[in-house]
Amino acid sequence: MTWLLLALTGQARASACCVGSTSSTPARLGRCERASAGLMVSGTQSQLRYDSQGRVVTSSMTSQELSTLLFGGWRWSRWGQVGLSLPAQMAWRSTDLQASQGGGLADLHLGVVLETPSERTGASPMMSLGFRLPTGRSWEQASSPLGADITGRGGLGVSTALGLERSDGAWPWGLWASAELDRDHAWQLSPEISASLGRSLSPGWTASTALSHQRSFPLPLSSAAARTRASLQLVHGRQLRYRTWVSVGSDLPLGHLGRDRALEHSASLGYARLF
Repeated sequence: MTWLLLALTGQARASACCVGSTSSTPARLGRCERASAGLMVSGTQSQLRYDSQGRVVTSSMTSQELSTLLFGGWRWSRWGQVGLSLPAQMAWRSTDLQASQGGGLADLHLGVVLETPSERTGASPMMSLGFRLPTGRSWEQASSPLGADITGRGGLGVSTALGLERSDGAWPWGLWASAELDRDHAWQLSPEISASLGRSLSPGWTASTALSHQRSFPLPLSSAAARTRASLQLVHGRQLRYRTWVSVGSDLPLGHLGRDRALEHSASLGYARLF
Protein backbone atom coordinates (compact mmCIF):
# COMPACT_ATOMS: atom_id res chain seq x y z
CA MET A 1 0.00 0.00 0.00
CA THR A 2 2.68 2.44 -0.98
CA TRP A 3 1.65 5.46 -3.11
CA LEU A 4 3.50 8.17 -5.00
CA LEU A 5 2.48 11.00 -7.29
CA LEU A 6 2.00 11.41 -11.03
CA ALA A 7 2.14 14.78 -12.85
CA LEU A 8 -0.06 14.89 -15.95
CA THR A 9 0.14 17.11 -19.00
CA GLY A 10 -1.57 20.45 -19.38
CA GLN A 11 -1.24 24.00 -18.17
CA ALA A 12 0.04 24.58 -14.68
CA ARG A 13 -3.33 25.21 -13.02
CA ALA A 14 -5.13 22.36 -14.80
CA SER A 15 -2.24 19.99 -14.16
CA ALA A 16 -2.24 20.74 -10.45
CA CYS A 17 -5.96 20.06 -10.27
CA CYS A 18 -5.54 16.66 -11.90
CA VAL A 19 -2.43 15.46 -10.13
CA GLY A 20 -3.04 12.09 -8.49
CA SER A 21 -0.96 10.16 -5.97
CA THR A 22 -0.37 7.53 -8.58
CA SER A 23 3.27 6.72 -9.25
CA SER A 24 3.06 3.61 -7.06
CA THR A 25 -0.66 2.87 -7.51
CA PRO A 26 -1.63 4.45 -10.84
CA ALA A 27 -5.27 3.40 -10.43
CA ARG A 28 -5.62 6.10 -7.78
CA LEU A 29 -7.64 9.04 -9.08
CA GLY A 30 -6.45 12.64 -9.27
CA ARG A 31 -8.54 15.43 -7.76
CA CYS A 32 -10.46 16.31 -10.94
CA GLU A 33 -10.70 12.77 -12.30
CA ARG A 34 -14.09 11.17 -11.79
CA ALA A 35 -13.60 7.46 -12.57
CA SER A 36 -11.10 4.88 -13.79
CA ALA A 37 -11.03 1.29 -15.06
CA GLY A 38 -8.03 -0.79 -15.94
CA LEU A 39 -5.94 -3.94 -15.96
CA MET A 40 -2.55 -4.87 -14.50
CA VAL A 41 -0.54 -8.01 -15.33
CA SER A 42 2.25 -9.12 -12.97
CA GLY A 43 4.82 -11.88 -12.72
CA THR A 44 6.56 -13.04 -9.54
CA GLN A 45 9.42 -15.48 -8.90
CA SER A 46 11.10 -16.74 -5.72
CA GLN A 47 14.00 -19.14 -5.20
CA LEU A 48 15.44 -17.96 -1.86
CA ARG A 49 13.88 -17.32 1.52
CA TYR A 50 14.55 -15.90 4.98
CA ASP A 51 14.76 -18.49 7.72
CA SER A 52 13.45 -18.03 11.27
CA GLN A 53 16.71 -16.27 12.24
CA GLY A 54 16.54 -13.73 9.42
CA ARG A 55 19.26 -15.38 7.33
CA VAL A 56 19.02 -15.73 3.54
CA VAL A 57 18.98 -19.42 2.63
CA THR A 58 18.23 -21.56 -0.41
CA SER A 59 14.58 -22.58 -0.60
CA SER A 60 13.57 -26.17 -1.22
CA MET A 61 10.80 -24.89 -3.51
CA THR A 62 10.92 -22.74 -6.64
CA SER A 63 7.81 -20.67 -7.30
CA GLN A 64 6.54 -18.60 -10.26
CA GLU A 65 3.23 -16.75 -10.39
CA LEU A 66 1.36 -14.89 -13.12
CA SER A 67 -1.48 -12.66 -11.94
CA THR A 68 -4.00 -10.23 -13.38
CA LEU A 69 -5.79 -7.42 -11.58
CA LEU A 70 -9.02 -5.83 -12.82
CA PHE A 71 -9.73 -2.58 -11.02
CA GLY A 72 -12.02 0.41 -11.02
CA GLY A 73 -12.41 3.61 -9.06
CA TRP A 74 -14.94 6.39 -8.56
CA ARG A 75 -14.43 9.81 -6.95
CA TRP A 76 -17.62 11.05 -5.31
CA SER A 77 -16.08 14.36 -4.16
CA ARG A 78 -12.76 16.21 -4.07
CA TRP A 79 -12.03 14.68 -0.68
CA GLY A 80 -13.04 11.06 -1.21
CA GLN A 81 -12.87 8.14 -3.63
CA VAL A 82 -13.67 4.43 -3.60
CA GLY A 83 -11.86 1.62 -5.43
CA LEU A 84 -12.56 -2.03 -6.21
CA SER A 85 -10.05 -4.65 -7.41
CA LEU A 86 -10.50 -8.27 -8.44
CA PRO A 87 -7.29 -10.33 -8.82
CA ALA A 88 -6.71 -13.76 -10.34
CA GLN A 89 -3.53 -15.80 -10.41
CA MET A 90 -1.80 -18.88 -11.79
CA ALA A 91 1.12 -20.47 -9.93
CA TRP A 92 3.80 -23.05 -10.77
CA ARG A 93 5.75 -24.61 -7.88
CA SER A 94 8.37 -27.33 -7.88
CA THR A 95 10.82 -29.17 -5.64
CA ASP A 96 13.35 -31.89 -6.36
CA LEU A 97 10.61 -34.50 -5.87
CA GLN A 98 7.44 -33.02 -7.32
CA ALA A 99 5.80 -30.14 -9.19
CA SER A 100 2.31 -28.70 -9.30
CA GLN A 101 0.33 -25.84 -10.76
CA GLY A 102 -2.98 -24.20 -10.02
CA GLY A 103 -4.82 -20.94 -9.83
CA GLY A 104 -8.12 -19.12 -9.94
CA LEU A 105 -9.92 -16.11 -8.57
CA ALA A 106 -8.21 -14.40 -5.63
CA ASP A 107 -9.56 -12.22 -2.80
CA LEU A 108 -11.69 -9.17 -3.70
CA HIS A 109 -10.54 -5.81 -2.32
CA LEU A 110 -12.65 -2.72 -1.60
CA GLY A 111 -11.12 0.53 -0.36
CA VAL A 112 -11.92 4.15 0.44
CA VAL A 113 -9.37 7.00 0.33
CA LEU A 114 -9.96 10.32 2.11
CA GLU A 115 -7.79 13.38 1.45
CA THR A 116 -7.86 17.17 1.72
CA PRO A 117 -10.54 18.70 -0.57
CA SER A 118 -8.15 21.10 -2.33
CA GLU A 119 -4.53 21.27 -3.47
CA ARG A 120 -2.09 22.49 -0.82
CA THR A 121 1.45 23.81 -0.96
CA GLY A 122 3.65 21.16 0.58
CA ALA A 123 2.48 17.90 2.09
CA SER A 124 -1.20 16.94 2.41
CA PRO A 125 -2.59 14.35 4.86
CA MET A 126 -4.56 11.31 3.69
CA MET A 127 -6.11 8.22 5.16
CA SER A 128 -7.60 5.02 3.77
CA LEU A 129 -9.74 2.13 4.88
CA GLY A 130 -9.84 -1.18 3.01
CA PHE A 131 -11.61 -4.54 3.21
CA ARG A 132 -10.49 -7.88 1.80
CA LEU A 133 -13.27 -10.37 1.09
CA PRO A 134 -12.36 -14.10 1.06
CA THR A 135 -13.40 -14.88 -2.53
CA GLY A 136 -10.18 -16.82 -3.24
CA ARG A 137 -9.26 -20.42 -2.37
CA SER A 138 -7.80 -20.73 1.13
CA TRP A 139 -5.28 -23.23 2.48
CA GLU A 140 -8.06 -25.46 3.81
CA GLN A 141 -9.75 -25.57 0.40
CA ALA A 142 -6.57 -26.25 -1.60
CA SER A 143 -5.79 -29.66 -3.07
CA SER A 144 -2.36 -29.07 -4.65
CA PRO A 145 0.43 -30.81 -2.69
CA LEU A 146 2.59 -27.66 -2.93
CA GLY A 147 -0.23 -25.17 -2.45
CA ALA A 148 -0.10 -23.89 -6.02
CA ASP A 149 -3.89 -23.54 -6.10
CA ILE A 150 -4.05 -21.31 -3.00
CA THR A 151 -5.36 -17.92 -4.19
CA GLY A 152 -6.72 -16.35 -0.98
CA ARG A 153 -5.95 -16.05 2.70
CA GLY A 154 -9.29 -17.15 4.08
CA GLY A 155 -11.33 -14.96 6.42
CA LEU A 156 -12.02 -11.24 6.31
CA GLY A 157 -9.22 -8.67 6.20
CA VAL A 158 -9.35 -5.01 7.26
CA SER A 159 -6.63 -2.45 6.52
CA THR A 160 -6.04 1.21 7.28
CA ALA A 161 -3.36 3.76 6.40
CA LEU A 162 -2.34 7.29 7.40
CA GLY A 163 0.09 9.33 5.36
CA LEU A 164 1.55 12.59 4.13
CA GLU A 165 1.85 13.20 0.38
CA ARG A 166 3.31 16.01 -1.69
CA SER A 167 2.08 16.13 -5.27
CA ASP A 168 3.35 19.56 -6.37
CA GLY A 169 6.84 20.33 -7.62
CA ALA A 170 9.41 18.28 -9.48
CA TRP A 171 10.04 15.87 -6.57
CA PRO A 172 6.75 14.42 -5.28
CA TRP A 173 7.03 12.21 -2.21
CA GLY A 174 4.98 10.28 0.30
CA LEU A 175 5.31 8.72 3.73
CA TRP A 176 2.76 6.23 5.12
CA ALA A 177 2.07 4.02 8.11
CA SER A 178 -0.45 1.24 7.55
CA ALA A 179 -1.73 -1.94 9.15
CA GLU A 180 -3.80 -4.94 8.07
CA LEU A 181 -5.78 -7.22 10.35
CA ASP A 182 -6.53 -10.71 9.02
CA ARG A 183 -9.14 -13.14 10.35
CA ASP A 184 -7.43 -16.45 9.56
CA HIS A 185 -7.68 -18.97 12.42
CA ALA A 186 -6.53 -16.19 14.78
CA TRP A 187 -6.42 -12.46 14.15
CA GLN A 188 -3.08 -11.55 12.54
CA LEU A 189 -1.76 -7.97 12.60
CA SER A 190 0.59 -6.75 9.82
CA PRO A 191 1.89 -3.18 10.29
CA GLU A 192 3.92 -1.55 7.51
CA ILE A 193 5.98 1.63 7.09
CA SER A 194 6.65 2.87 3.56
CA ALA A 195 8.18 5.88 1.81
CA SER A 196 8.42 6.91 -1.82
CA LEU A 197 10.09 9.58 -3.92
CA GLY A 198 9.30 10.56 -7.49
CA ARG A 199 10.77 12.72 -10.20
CA SER A 200 8.77 14.48 -12.93
CA LEU A 201 10.87 13.80 -16.02
CA SER A 202 8.80 15.73 -18.59
CA PRO A 203 5.12 16.53 -19.15
CA GLY A 204 3.25 13.28 -18.66
CA TRP A 205 6.20 11.21 -17.39
CA THR A 206 7.10 10.38 -13.77
CA ALA A 207 9.67 7.96 -12.33
CA SER A 208 9.48 6.84 -8.72
CA THR A 209 11.11 4.59 -6.17
CA ALA A 210 9.59 3.16 -2.99
CA LEU A 211 10.83 1.32 0.08
CA SER A 212 8.67 -0.52 2.62
CA HIS A 213 9.07 -2.72 5.68
CA GLN A 214 6.28 -4.99 6.95
CA ARG A 215 5.99 -7.32 9.92
CA SER A 216 3.28 -9.85 10.76
CA PHE A 217 2.35 -10.77 14.31
CA PRO A 218 0.11 -13.73 15.08
CA LEU A 219 -2.08 -13.07 18.11
CA PRO A 220 -1.23 -14.19 20.73
CA LEU A 221 2.34 -13.30 19.78
CA SER A 222 4.43 -16.44 19.26
CA SER A 223 6.62 -15.55 16.26
CA ALA A 224 7.08 -12.81 13.67
CA ALA A 225 7.45 -12.68 9.90
CA ALA A 226 9.00 -9.69 8.15
CA ARG A 227 9.83 -8.38 4.69
CA THR A 228 11.67 -5.34 3.31
CA ARG A 229 10.87 -4.44 -0.28
CA ALA A 230 12.15 -1.91 -2.85
CA SER A 231 10.56 -0.97 -6.18
CA LEU A 232 11.06 1.24 -9.23
CA GLN A 233 8.30 2.47 -11.52
CA LEU A 234 7.85 4.54 -14.67
CA VAL A 235 4.42 6.06 -15.37
CA HIS A 236 3.11 7.88 -18.44
CA GLY A 237 -0.21 9.71 -18.51
CA ARG A 238 -2.45 11.95 -20.58
CA GLN A 239 -4.67 14.32 -18.66
CA LEU A 240 -8.14 12.82 -18.08
CA ARG A 241 -7.44 10.11 -20.69
CA TYR A 242 -5.17 7.27 -19.55
CA ARG A 243 -2.15 6.10 -17.56
CA THR A 244 0.27 3.33 -18.42
CA TRP A 245 3.10 2.03 -16.26
CA VAL A 246 5.86 -0.52 -15.88
CA SER A 247 7.38 -1.46 -12.53
CA VAL A 248 9.89 -3.86 -11.00
CA GLY A 249 10.25 -4.77 -7.35
CA SER A 250 12.21 -7.08 -5.09
CA ASP A 251 12.44 -8.15 -1.49
CA LEU A 252 15.91 -7.10 -0.41
CA PRO A 253 18.12 -10.23 -0.16
CA LEU A 254 20.05 -9.00 2.86
CA GLY A 255 20.19 -10.86 6.14
CA HIS A 256 17.94 -9.69 9.01
CA LEU A 257 15.72 -7.59 6.70
CA GLY A 258 13.18 -10.41 6.65
CA ARG A 259 12.04 -13.48 8.54
CA ASP A 260 10.08 -16.68 7.78
CA ARG A 261 9.18 -15.56 4.28
CA ALA A 262 10.17 -16.22 0.65
CA LEU A 263 12.20 -13.57 -1.18
CA GLU A 264 10.16 -12.47 -4.20
CA HIS A 265 11.13 -10.58 -7.37
CA SER A 266 8.36 -9.15 -9.53
CA ALA A 267 7.52 -7.07 -12.60
CA SER A 268 4.22 -5.61 -13.80
CA LEU A 269 2.58 -3.76 -16.68
CA GLY A 270 -0.63 -1.77 -16.32
CA TYR A 271 -3.16 0.42 -18.07
CA ALA A 272 -5.86 2.66 -16.61
CA ARG A 273 -8.54 4.50 -18.60
CA LEU A 274 -9.61 7.76 -16.98
CA PHE A 275 -12.98 9.48 -17.24
